[in-house]
Amino acid sequence: MYVGDPMCSWCWGFAPAVEAIAGRYPFPLDVIVGGLRPGPAAEPLDSLRPFLTKHWIEIEERTGQPFDLAGLNRQDWMYDTEMPARAVVAVRTDVPDLTLASFVRIQRAFYAEAIDVTDPTVYGELLSDIGAGAALDLFRSEESKRLAWEDFSLSRAWGIGGFPSLLVEHEDQLQIVTRGYVAPDTLLPGLDAWVQANTTHGSARLT
Repeated sequence: MYVGDPMCSWCWGFAPAVEAIAGRYPFPLDVIVGGLRPGPAAEPLDSLRPFLTKHWIEIEERTGQPFDLAGLNRQDWMYDTEMPARAVVAVRTDVPDLTLASFVRIQRAFYAEAIDVTDPTVYGELLSDIGAGAALDLFRSEESKRLAWEDFSLSRAWGIGGFPSLLVEHEDQLQIVTRGYVAPDTLLPGLDAWVQANTTHGSARLT
């Protein structure tokens, strides 16, 4: 199980690892939106800008993922992560095979293209880009908000205190693989070894 947030910068840095995992193993990868700064927890960008500027530069240098710092020039803008979370859970419900693709497309839009993903009007194009336009009606409904907040509660119930986090479900038990960013060349060999040692006939599940 992958627990992250489309507006979490380290999750954007982690995107290549997650995409590699999704194509590497013969069992499902479930995507859970953790809720970084949703709704009442949103913060004004003005107070976050100095930290985020330094942070984004550091992550780009460390991971190679592109960042467009123009996205930090918005004025009177709230860093509210609820809207992209609603989009992800809507896709997960209506077009489940495109869940990770929607997560990564929203990340790329926000970080590399300086698109305001807190604006609901951008999702018609973003979801259509990946063939997930069928999820738009659910995204625009209050049901998507309820589903997103259920994910936020689940993440807290699992004790997830930071993103990205990767867990495995094995023999009805959840085990944490990693909390926080890990480079693919470090993560994948260890995960390969765990899968080889612990899976039989698809009994494990990445979550």
